[in-house]
Amino acid sequence: MVEVRPHPSPFVWSKRPTVLARNFSHGSVSNAKPLGNDQPLAAEGDIMQHHNGRPLGAGERFFYLADQWVPKHFVLAAEIQGVTTIKQWRSALDQLQSRHPLMRTRIVRDDNGDVRFEEGACAKIPLHVVDRRDERNWEQHVADELAVPFSFVNAPLVRARLLRQPEGTTTVVLVFHHSIADGLAGIYALGDLLKALAGGELEPLPLLPSQEKLLKPLVEIPREAAASALPSWPSRSVVNTAIHRISVQSKKLPGILTESLRARSRAEGTTLHGTLVAALTLAGSELSEQWKRTPPRVMSPVNLRPMLQINDECMLSIIFPIGTYPIEGVEGFWSVARQAVRDLEPAKIPHVVEQVFKAVADLTAPPAEPAQVGGFIESVIAAHMMVSNLGAVPFPAERNQLRVTAVWGPATLIGTEGEQIIGVATLNNELHLVQSSYTPIIGLLDRTADILNIMSQPVC
Repeated sequence: MVEVRPHPSPFVWSKRPTVLARNFSHGSVSNAKPLGNDQPLAAEGDIMQHHNGRPLGAGERFFYLADQWVPKHFVLAAEIQGVTTIKQWRSALDQLQSRHPLMRTRIVRDDNGDVRFEEGACAKIPLHVVDRRDERNWEQHVADELAVPFSFVNAPLVRARLLRQPEGTTTVVLVFHHSIADGLAGIYALGDLLKALAGGELEPLPLLPSQEKLLKPLVEIPREAAASALPSWPSRSVVNTAIHRISVQSKKLPGILTESLRARSRAEGTTLHGTLVAALTLAGSELSEQWKRTPPRVMSPVNLRPMLQINDECMLSIIFPIGTYPIEGVEGFWSVARQAVRDLEPAKIPHVVEQVFKAVADLTAPPAEPAQVGGFIESVIAAHMMVSNLGAVPFPAERNQLRVTAVWGPATLIGTEGEQIIGVATLNNELHLVQSSYTPIIGLLDRTADILNIMSQPVC
């Protein structure tokens, strides 16, 4: 198990236009080697073509405000085989930043409380190269990154870390603030980065409106309809980051198991995602006394890109359905697996999505403060677990003598006591599971793998 104690998160306010910033002088990451072992490679300077920015949408404002309650960023990691140079990585990151407009922005706030993305004197994406003598594994570095919040003062809201190993193996760790990206956007960005690293060219993309603006032409719903979209649940306590440490753990499942699980899931009238939710829920209910007493509430992010006709732009395009799944032994396993999929169906209906967008807009409209969003997370979201399944990685595993051997993520944190955040990605038909938590259920991934092996057997 990998643990790292998080940063404190005091805040300071700068002069107009107001930009929220954290004061990092009050603390540092502990229980890990100093970040000074890394070699910073981030030159300042205006390096890209300009855009005029835009106001944050409701979902983006949600993450902007929530970040001031508990940091809201996520991490992806990929293992690459093949000889590369630091100069090549620097060039690839510059191309990536040139392609995606939101990777060149900061967030500014005016006197009325309105916030917007603004491109100014933009720095390059920060790149830290970890010394080969550093013996920490990639999970420890991901935990380090989860512990260090972004500052809104200086663009960009993305950073990178390279873990250089002998024999031409490199692990790249990408960190995104959630206001500019979701997990799938991060995966597309990773694909762009690897394409540029292999010598490909990246075309610049336009700055798109927020997901709420993109949905607006599709539906017209009275504003008063929004309230019914967000029920209240028993409140969950915010995690005490002063005493808890961030844990990151991982497990890879073989391709033959993935194929068997897909086949069995289809036979049972569900999907691989539904099966994963059921297995994780059953494993957690066996291992956690709290889950034995209280059926866990599970969040499953849903990709809105098909609905909004978004391709691989780096932006937030997601909704977060939540379901409660009581489960007792394998007898109820497939019922939960089917229900987990049914619970996602409303999130594919534009009018339902619009209701949720309107409710979030009400929650985050000025003069909303971080505490209001924090209360919403505790009482409305109140999730015990999130299963963020990115599906099959949408880029080639091999490019020009470079081979991707593993993709992990997203690793992130909601900020409530007892949460278990599970990121899932599939590469070369192998399931990659990563568990992030301040208070992890020990053995959750191992027990989940055991259950999946049992449930993958064909129907007799």
